[in-house]
Amino acid sequence: MDSDNHVRLLLLTQLCIADQPQSIPASVGEEAVFSVTAAGGAEPYRYQWQRMTGADQWKDIPSADQDTYRIASVKSEQNGLTVRCVVTDQYGDSVTSGSAVLSILPQTGDRSQLALWLLLALSSVAALAAVCGKRCSR
Repeated sequence: MDSDNHVRLLLLTQLCIADQPQSIPASVGEEAVFSVTAAGGAEPYRYQWQRMTGADQWKDIPSADQDTYRIASVKSEQNGLTVRCVVTDQYGDSVTSGSAVLSILPQTGDRSQLALWLLLALSSVAALAAVCGKRCSR
């Protein structure tokens, strides 16, 4: 009650996830950003991103405490990484987002084979030149 004997009624909507994190396809070396949007409850919100470590087992990701979880440079071993976010409001109510998966895209134009192809092409040209040189010298 305030000084005029009026009762103040604070109506809060239930804390919820307004925008779920989305699964991301990315190439090795690219940036991947997961994001979540909370609504309702009482701000400010606290965020904690988690990764799946086993069948329905989750572990907090250190320093992943914002509304976005950013991986600056994706690595091939992160293929299948499954994340979610736990959002907590100032009263301690919490809600957990759905999960999202990082999928590593196959490398196109893989340059690791380029050197091999060039070596094969050069050796073929050299072999042809040797054969032609022998025929011409006869």
